[in-house]
Amino acid sequence: MTASQRTGRLRDAMPVTTASRLVSDFLARHGAGLSDLVGTPGDGPVPDALDRLQHVARTQADAPEAIADAVEALRDRVDDLNGASSPSTSPCLGSDLDAAIRWYAARLTDLSRFCRQL
Repeated sequence: MTASQRTGRLRDAMPVTTASRLVSDFLARHGAGLSDLVGTPGDGPVPDALDRLQHVARTQADAPEAIADAVEALRDRVDDLNGASSPSTSPCLGSDLDAAIRWYAARLTDLSRFCRQL
């Protein structure tokens, strides 16, 4: 069995319809872009909110309300970037910064709603 087969089996073992899994999948797909947008932990309230979301999703897998609250806190911090210049924001975003903020805020809103419905 290859490493990718083992990883696939582990992911298959986690129920698909849990808040922790939804957040884990979201961060696996979009975490790098979100990190480019917000910077690194310790750079301010947005990266710290991202770090907190990752921590809550790992440690409170059986508490979808807590996970949804952490998602909403991150969404609020991302939304606060709208119209503000952030020194920790990746310069590669350029004029797409406002679009990226709106996109991530919308996806985080959707994610928090899904977490609350579980």
